[in-house]
Amino acid sequence: MKKILKSIGIVGALCFWLSSGTAFANSQHITGWTASGSGWGSVFGSDDINRTDDGIFGFFTDSYLFAMPTALQAVGGAVVITGFGPDTSLGVGPSTYFTQFELRNDTTNTSIAGGSTFALFDNFSFIAPAGTDTYELIVSGGLMPNHDFGAYSGSLLVTAVPEPETYAMLLAGLGLIGFSLRRRRMV
Repeated sequence: MKKILKSIGIVGALCFWLSSGTAFANSQHITGWTASGSGWGSVFGSDDINRTDDGIFGFFTDSYLFAMPTALQAVGGAVVITGFGPDTSLGVGPSTYFTQFELRNDTTNTSIAGGSTFALFDNFSFIAPAGTDTYELIVSGGLMPNHDFGAYSGSLLVTAVPEPETYAMLLAGLGLIGFSLRRRRMV
Protein backbone atom coordinates (compact mmCIF):
# COMPACT_ATOMS: atom_id res chain seq x y z
CA MET A 1 0.00 0.00 0.00
CA LYS A 2 2.88 2.35 0.83
CA LYS A 3 4.42 1.74 -2.59
CA ILE A 4 1.14 2.61 -4.32
CA LEU A 5 0.74 5.83 -2.33
CA LYS A 6 4.36 6.73 -2.99
CA SER A 7 3.86 6.09 -6.75
CA ILE A 8 0.69 8.22 -6.78
CA GLY A 9 2.58 11.01 -5.02
CA ILE A 10 5.45 10.87 -7.51
CA VAL A 11 3.06 10.88 -10.49
CA GLY A 12 1.12 13.80 -8.99
CA ALA A 13 4.30 15.79 -8.38
CA LEU A 14 5.49 15.07 -11.92
CA CYS A 15 2.12 16.22 -13.37
CA PHE A 16 2.28 19.43 -11.29
CA TRP A 17 5.88 20.00 -12.34
CA LEU A 18 5.01 19.53 -16.01
CA SER A 19 1.93 21.76 -15.93
CA SER A 20 3.46 24.75 -14.14
CA GLY A 21 5.87 27.36 -15.40
CA THR A 22 6.07 29.67 -18.37
CA ALA A 23 7.24 28.42 -21.72
CA PHE A 24 10.07 30.04 -23.62
CA ALA A 25 8.94 30.56 -27.22
CA ASN A 26 11.23 30.50 -30.22
CA SER A 27 9.99 30.99 -33.79
CA GLN A 28 12.06 30.18 -36.88
CA HIS A 29 11.48 29.79 -40.62
CA ILE A 30 12.29 26.60 -42.53
CA THR A 31 13.67 27.74 -45.87
CA GLY A 32 16.45 25.28 -46.66
CA TRP A 33 14.69 22.39 -48.41
CA THR A 34 17.06 19.81 -49.85
CA ALA A 35 16.00 17.62 -52.78
CA SER A 36 16.18 13.95 -51.83
CA GLY A 37 15.03 11.35 -54.34
CA SER A 38 11.46 12.21 -55.33
CA GLY A 39 10.91 14.67 -52.48
CA TRP A 40 12.37 17.35 -50.27
CA GLY A 41 13.74 17.32 -46.75
CA SER A 42 14.64 19.79 -44.06
CA VAL A 43 16.08 19.56 -40.56
CA PHE A 44 15.16 21.53 -37.45
CA GLY A 45 16.07 21.55 -33.80
CA SER A 46 17.57 23.42 -30.90
CA ASP A 47 20.75 23.00 -28.88
CA ASP A 48 20.05 25.98 -26.64
CA ILE A 49 17.45 24.80 -24.11
CA ASN A 50 18.34 25.69 -20.53
CA ARG A 51 16.75 26.26 -17.15
CA THR A 52 17.23 30.02 -17.36
CA ASP A 53 14.69 30.23 -20.21
CA ASP A 54 11.80 30.22 -17.73
CA GLY A 55 13.68 30.41 -14.45
CA ILE A 56 13.16 26.89 -13.13
CA PHE A 57 11.86 24.10 -15.36
CA GLY A 58 13.45 24.66 -18.77
CA PHE A 59 10.09 24.59 -20.57
CA PHE A 60 10.20 25.54 -24.24
CA THR A 61 7.91 25.95 -27.23
CA ASP A 62 9.57 26.20 -30.62
CA SER A 63 7.66 27.05 -33.78
CA TYR A 64 8.96 26.36 -37.30
CA LEU A 65 7.11 28.22 -40.06
CA PHE A 66 7.30 27.11 -43.69
CA ALA A 67 5.59 26.71 -47.05
CA MET A 68 5.56 23.34 -48.79
CA PRO A 69 8.27 23.09 -51.47
CA THR A 70 5.59 22.04 -53.98
CA ALA A 71 2.19 23.49 -54.90
CA LEU A 72 0.85 19.96 -55.55
CA GLN A 73 -0.82 17.92 -52.84
CA ALA A 74 1.94 16.60 -50.60
CA VAL A 75 2.45 13.65 -48.29
CA GLY A 76 5.17 13.55 -45.74
CA GLY A 77 6.39 12.79 -42.30
CA ALA A 78 8.22 14.37 -39.43
CA VAL A 79 10.29 12.98 -36.58
CA VAL A 80 11.80 14.54 -33.45
CA ILE A 81 14.19 13.03 -30.90
CA THR A 82 15.71 14.30 -27.67
CA GLY A 83 19.38 14.99 -27.28
CA PHE A 84 21.43 12.58 -25.17
CA GLY A 85 24.57 13.36 -23.29
CA PRO A 86 26.24 14.32 -20.07
CA ASP A 87 25.31 17.36 -18.02
CA THR A 88 28.06 19.12 -16.10
CA SER A 89 27.42 17.41 -12.75
CA LEU A 90 24.05 15.69 -12.94
CA GLY A 91 24.58 12.59 -15.04
CA VAL A 92 24.08 11.16 -18.51
CA GLY A 93 20.90 10.46 -20.46
CA PRO A 94 18.08 12.09 -22.40
CA SER A 95 18.12 15.85 -21.93
CA THR A 96 14.58 16.86 -22.99
CA TYR A 97 11.06 15.47 -23.22
CA PHE A 98 8.23 16.50 -25.56
CA THR A 99 4.70 17.46 -24.56
CA GLN A 100 3.59 18.57 -28.05
CA PHE A 101 4.71 17.73 -31.57
CA GLU A 102 2.19 19.01 -34.08
CA LEU A 103 1.83 20.21 -37.67
CA ARG A 104 -0.71 23.01 -38.21
CA ASN A 105 -2.00 24.68 -41.36
CA ASP A 106 -1.67 28.40 -40.51
CA THR A 107 -3.77 29.46 -43.49
CA THR A 108 -6.85 27.49 -42.35
CA ASN A 109 -5.89 27.39 -38.64
CA THR A 110 -6.32 23.61 -38.42
CA SER A 111 -4.25 20.77 -37.01
CA ILE A 112 -3.00 18.34 -39.67
CA ALA A 113 -1.04 15.80 -37.64
CA GLY A 114 0.51 15.10 -34.26
CA GLY A 115 -0.71 16.58 -31.03
CA SER A 116 0.01 16.18 -27.34
CA THR A 117 2.46 13.58 -26.16
CA PHE A 118 4.92 12.86 -23.37
CA ALA A 119 7.90 11.23 -25.02
CA LEU A 120 11.61 11.30 -25.78
CA PHE A 121 10.90 10.51 -29.44
CA ASP A 122 7.84 11.20 -31.60
CA ASN A 123 6.81 11.06 -35.26
CA PHE A 124 3.80 11.48 -37.51
CA SER A 125 2.81 11.33 -41.17
CA PHE A 126 0.55 13.80 -42.95
CA ILE A 127 -1.27 14.75 -46.14
CA ALA A 128 -1.22 18.44 -47.06
CA PRO A 129 -3.67 19.86 -49.61
CA ALA A 130 -2.50 21.34 -52.90
CA GLY A 131 -1.94 25.07 -52.83
CA THR A 132 0.26 27.72 -51.32
CA ASP A 133 -0.80 27.47 -47.66
CA THR A 134 1.66 28.21 -44.87
CA TYR A 135 2.38 25.68 -42.14
CA GLU A 136 3.71 25.65 -38.58
CA LEU A 137 5.55 22.80 -36.91
CA ILE A 138 5.27 23.13 -33.11
CA VAL A 139 7.64 21.41 -30.67
CA SER A 140 7.05 21.89 -26.92
CA GLY A 141 8.54 20.26 -23.87
CA GLY A 142 11.03 20.75 -21.10
CA LEU A 143 14.29 19.62 -19.59
CA MET A 144 14.59 16.28 -17.84
CA PRO A 145 15.10 16.65 -14.08
CA ASN A 146 18.77 15.62 -14.23
CA HIS A 147 19.80 18.23 -16.84
CA ASP A 148 20.40 21.99 -16.79
CA PHE A 149 20.92 22.14 -20.58
CA GLY A 150 19.35 20.21 -23.41
CA ALA A 151 18.87 19.75 -27.12
CA TYR A 152 16.66 18.03 -29.67
CA SER A 153 16.66 17.53 -33.41
CA GLY A 154 14.20 16.53 -36.06
CA SER A 155 13.56 16.18 -39.75
CA LEU A 156 10.68 16.93 -42.08
CA LEU A 157 10.22 15.07 -45.39
CA VAL A 158 7.73 15.96 -48.14
CA THR A 159 6.85 14.26 -51.45
CA ALA A 160 4.48 15.64 -54.08
CA VAL A 161 1.48 13.49 -54.97
CA PRO A 162 0.96 13.38 -58.76
CA GLU A 163 -2.31 14.80 -60.01
CA PRO A 164 -4.94 12.31 -61.31
CA GLU A 165 -4.25 13.42 -64.89
CA THR A 166 -0.70 12.11 -64.53
CA TYR A 167 -2.00 8.65 -63.61
CA ALA A 168 -4.46 8.76 -66.53
CA MET A 169 -1.64 9.55 -68.97
CA LEU A 170 0.48 6.75 -67.50
CA LEU A 171 -2.34 4.20 -67.88
CA ALA A 172 -3.10 5.39 -71.43
CA GLY A 173 0.60 5.06 -72.36
CA LEU A 174 0.80 1.54 -70.87
CA GLY A 175 -2.38 0.60 -72.78
CA LEU A 176 -0.89 1.83 -76.08
CA ILE A 177 2.34 -0.10 -75.46
CA GLY A 178 0.33 -3.26 -74.68
CA PHE A 179 -1.81 -2.77 -77.79
CA SER A 180 1.24 -2.32 -80.04
CA LEU A 181 2.95 -5.42 -78.56
CA ARG A 182 -0.15 -7.52 -79.08
CA ARG A 183 -0.54 -6.25 -82.64
CA ARG A 184 3.11 -7.06 -83.35
CA ARG A 185 2.61 -10.66 -82.15
CA MET A 186 -0.39 -11.12 -84.45
CA VAL A 187 1.51 -10.00 -87.56
